[in-house]
Amino acid sequence: METENPAETETEQTDEPESTAEPETEQIMETENPVESESETEPVTESENTEEPETETEPAVWPETAPESEKEAPRLPEKIQRGIHYDIVGDGNAWYRDGKDRLWIRAGTNLYIETKAGSGYDRGLGKENLQTDGILTFSLKKTDAQGSILAESEIRQEAYYVDEAAPAATITVSGVEKEGIIYAVQTAEAAITVAPDGKSGLKQAAYSVVPCEGDGTFLVQPEDADWIVCDSSQQLDIRREGTYCIYVRTEDCVGNIAFSKSSLVCVDSTPPSISVEGVKDQTANSGKVRIRVQCQDAYYRAGSMEIAVTGVNNGRNPVVCEKKEDVQGAVAEFLDFPRQQGYDDVYHLTVKAGDIAGNV
Repeated sequence: METENPAETETEQTDEPESTAEPETEQIMETENPVESESETEPVTESENTEEPETETEPAVWPETAPESEKEAPRLPEKIQRGIHYDIVGDGNAWYRDGKDRLWIRAGTNLYIETKAGSGYDRGLGKENLQTDGILTFSLKKTDAQGSILAESEIRQEAYYVDEAAPAATITVSGVEKEGIIYAVQTAEAAITVAPDGKSGLKQAAYSVVPCEGDGTFLVQPEDADWIVCDSSQQLDIRREGTYCIYVRTEDCVGNIAFSKSSLVCVDSTPPSISVEGVKDQTANSGKVRIRVQCQDAYYRAGSMEIAVTGVNNGRNPVVCEKKEDVQGAVAEFLDFPRQQGYDDVYHLTVKAGDIAGNV
């Protein structure tokens, strides 16, 4: 029977392939599927076939960091300016800002930072008992009713300088100085000079001429004297006879006050007084002749009294028997003219004396 139906056997072997691949009938159906009509489908271009299919995806979410667009920019401290947001002041009459915008204060005083109205800041600070130059470092704060800080400004720095003393005055007086007293003839010329101190500067200078006794005892106390405002370079003349002390009061721009004084000044307009006893002018003397010469001056210059007796005919001079001096004058006495012809003559008696000031 097998030999009689060889065709049937061959057919069975081809109907049952041993391969495990997809059946050929499925492949065929995909490739031999008739093309859909133009009314049912649109033609597909080559470019459309290569595009990636559009898909919807959710945006990535970072669990701890927000997107840059949603981050809030950090808030920088506000910049502040003196005169707009705050001022720096000191104790009354104890601070000064010079032409170079430097802040000067009197030694031992305080500084305060005052916020300006409308600036929004309500808290400043102060610094006390300042003795040396320094820098003030600070920031301004805004607070609520409970005192909690709502905002704080940038940190600012302001330099300050300390002025310890007012500049002193130098007083120079013309004349002759002896034992601490300056003697001037007729007029004492004084020059007042206040040198710059290189700090806050001179605010005001004034002088007063205070009368004194010869020993320097005040006849009028300086604080009760009349003060005359003057420049930092001032000339003055004292013409009234007497003894004085010149005081100069200087005040700088932060309130320091200094007093300067001169040596005692003696204005002397009167020369020493001279008296002669024992003889008279234009007289003849046949009897006893005892000449006595005296000079007096409150400011007598020791050794200044000079006595000369000169004979016209070269007559012989009498002998001085005694001469005394003290601080207020001198006295000289002569022996009598001897009763001898050699002394007979016409004599000229000359006396000269001076005081310390230079009056003669």
